[in-house]
Amino acid sequence: MKLYFLLNSLAGGGAERVAVNLSKVLPVEKFFLLERDIKYEVPEEKLNFLSNHKTTDSPTLKTLYILVYAKKLSKAIKENSIVLSFLERANYVNIIANAFKKHKVFISVHMSQLSGRKTVHPYNFLSKILYPKANKIICVSKGIKKELKNHFGISEEKLAVIYNPISLEDLVKLASESLKGYEKIFNYPVIITSGRLTKQKAQWYLLRIFKELKRSYP
Repeated sequence: MKLYFLLNSLAGGGAERVAVNLSKVLPVEKFFLLERDIKYEVPEEKLNFLSNHKTTDSPTLKTLYILVYAKKLSKAIKENSIVLSFLERANYVNIIANAFKKHKVFISVHMSQLSGRKTVHPYNFLSKILYPKANKIICVSKGIKKELKNHFGISEEKLAVIYNPISLEDLVKLASESLKGYEKIFNYPVIITSGRLTKQKAQWYLLRIFKELKRSYP
């Protein structure tokens, strides 16, 4: 049984990094990409592009191409194989491709479907219609699992929580690198965050935490 990964691209991002890290410990046959942008190191022979699209192309155009991607994917994979997809558009392609060639559909959800975008959005509709058709949905948090169950009506047995993996070996290696003049920052208590400045990353909460901490540690 073959294992394939399906992503929008490898142009950066947390979900993409998770996929690349997992590919180092799982027997991934191919990476299928909807777009041609790549920033992570993946063996060239493992890459299979389903279009000539770029991340800078119109999101509306790429949404309209979901059926085309799905047909191309179905022609490129083996019957009864496993396709694990990352992020919404790739998830939709994975599910729809199953109509053309039967395979095990595993999708992963890395973002809140409710707070991550506007209430009125075509992806919210597509998720409600398509996600229940997946064989398994991997949620990166208990909160996302609860949301999919309560607001999208997805059955408990289809949902699983698997947190994003980390490599302890990589962390130890990175910890030994020079901070190149930034060492003095750590003369004081430090909190570090990393993430896009978007609503779902919730930096607003962190700003309030900073405010309270400064009262105790001026």
